[in-house]
Amino acid sequence: MEINYSFKKLPIQGNGVKLQEDIFIRSITSGLEVKFSEAFKETMHRFDLKGADIAERSGLTAAQISLFRKGQNLRIDNLERILEAMPQEAKEYMLLLVAGNDEAANALLHKNPPAKSGDNS
Repeated sequence: MEINYSFKKLPIQGNGVKLQEDIFIRSITSGLEVKFSEAFKETMHRFDLKGADIAERSGLTAAQISLFRKGQNLRIDNLERILEAMPQEAKEYMLLLVAGNDEAANALLHKNPPAKSGDNS
């Protein structure tokens, strides 16, 4: 996967040229296999994570988590907060999905099967 790290200049707004972060983000994520929101939704399901728990640990609202899960865009700093709120294995799984490495993601699941809620083992 080739990543383009170049910023694109936009028309002058106010007193200077504005560099638009979302164009930069789109350029580096255009080659990704899975959207972050899709990977997040799958990870929440696989690891039986609750949106309310992630919201509480991340400092975001349950509504923000829900909207992201449904595919709405999220600021990078909020995505980082979500990742920090997730268990390590879930975070690794999600990022492997985003990178398109399904084989490694599946191996991670088989190596460390996620505990389901109510599992007393």
